[in-house]
Amino acid sequence: MQYTLINLRAIWNETLAEKKFAMRFYINFVFCFVTYLAFAQLVAMNKYRPGAYIDDTFQQLLTPHNFSVLIFSLTYSSIIIFVSHFVFFPRLLYSAFQGFTAVFVLRAVFIFLLPLAPPHGQIALIDPFLDIFVPGSATDLKNDLFFSGHVADVCFLVFCCQKKWIKKWVIVSTSIVGLLLIWQRVHYTADVVSAPFFAYVCYCVFMPATEPAS
Repeated sequence: MQYTLINLRAIWNETLAEKKFAMRFYINFVFCFVTYLAFAQLVAMNKYRPGAYIDDTFQQLLTPHNFSVLIFSLTYSSIIIFVSHFVFFPRLLYSAFQGFTAVFVLRAVFIFLLPLAPPHGQIALIDPFLDIFVPGSATDLKNDLFFSGHVADVCFLVFCCQKKWIKKWVIVSTSIVGLLLIWQRVHYTADVVSAPFFAYVCYCVFMPATEPAS
């Protein structure tokens, strides 16, 4: 099947003709978006909460540097590429939104269960997209540490997609983003290394047992 705008319109018209699924999809999308905003606000409120400092040997080998632009570019380009492909598979996209939301919820739970202090020498991560919805996020979101949301989010896309070139791009992006987050001291090494595990748990729970889109 060739994926064109004409086919895309036909696919969505046919899928949304099923009223029950259409209602679930809209509710699911709104819930995902609201959860994203609520999570950011909750973490911003958490900025004054004391936490433990981790003596990160690997991180100390790297001189802090600001990689915000590259981190932002790799993360959101991966998300855009993923959505542009999965938009042709509405039911899988529906499940992906559920799993994506679960990642946010899991992060909120662990951030409050395992409070950590920001790494020494942390350079604030500038995220223009997040700053639209949460002004001042660069100064407020400093101790949303365990586990890394950027790595978990992009890893979730890796597990979902079987299209080879997308999978390769996202794997490379995830690896680079993880290293840069540690280098910039936005996250500890443990935050980054553990993120794929939580992403995989969400993938196993929420993605259907059918063959992924390819």
